[in-house]
Amino acid sequence: MTDTPWIPSTELLDELALILTGPFDTEPGGWFDRTTRELVFLQFDPFDGLPKLSDPSDEFAVKQRELATRILAEPDRYIRFDSGHDAFGLWDFLDSVEDKSVRDRLRDASDGGRGAFRRVRNALDDMGLQQLWWDFETRANRQLARDWLQEHGLVAEDVGGLA
Repeated sequence: MTDTPWIPSTELLDELALILTGPFDTEPGGWFDRTTRELVFLQFDPFDGLPKLSDPSDEFAVKQRELATRILAEPDRYIRFDSGHDAFGLWDFLDSVEDKSVRDRLRDASDGGRGAFRRVRNALDDMGLQQLWWDFETRANRQLARDWLQEHGLVAEDVGGLA
């Protein structure tokens, strides 16, 4: 690798964030390849053994087996990831709203226990401000992905220019 810090693309950040925050069960096979800087997936856990290749003409199965063999041969090259991470909480969003009257209205909508996210989203819809939510969610999800990459030593903490 070079001394130039790697800056992940927004596409990679978005894809990683989708997986990290999603309800998807990436077990057993969600991996980040440190060399190619790509997300790769297996339909089985290579550490449980390689499944028998029943049809050598099945290109997908052959590629899955080749990837599993690489993961076993170079375990330091691959980082397993999982889903179910929370990128942000409702209060994080509410605190990000700059307009005090909008923020107060959204806080009022959040009161009442269960269903607070829905009520806040409905209030945003009523005010025509849905984009506030989408912009915040995009920023928070990308930050979650950057944090995950930093936690695994893949990007420097002081790298600028990340969207």
